Amino acid sequence: MEPLDNAITLTGYLEQREAMYRRLLACFVEQRELLIVENEWEEISSRFLSLVDSSTQIQNEIENLQVQINMHDPDSSPAPVVLELISEIQKVVRSIQNALGRYSQSTGQNLKNVKNQQKVMNAYYHLQSREQVPLYFDEKK
Repeated sequence: MEPLDNAITLTGYLEQREAMYRRLLACFVEQRELLIVENEWEEISSRFLSLVDSSTQIQNEIENLQVQINMHDPDSSPAPVVLELISEIQKVVRSIQNALGRYSQSTGQNLKNVKNQQKVMNAYYHLQSREQVPLYFDEKK
């Protein structure tokens, strides 16, 4: 009876692994959609970071499940469906990385613009001048 129980347990683990990969894909797709649809990082940052935490948790669960699968069948390889899910996840992660790169470039450009505006304001309005006049005392009178 033990081999049958082992097969049932392994089948359950494999189904659970596929479901987790589907959850991970959904999480990454939602991250990508947030980055594509919304323009301001301030508006999406809390939701995006929450999704990052969720995806990290799912990845840890997948790793733990994979350990269990390897204990039951060390020679098992992922099913074609799981390989397709992994491939799709890789595509989505690449698009997330590209979107984050665009956010980073945009932020860098915004910082550069602020610095230029500060220089212009200082040049025309002397905002950073301290209006200090040095005082010298001549003691040799």
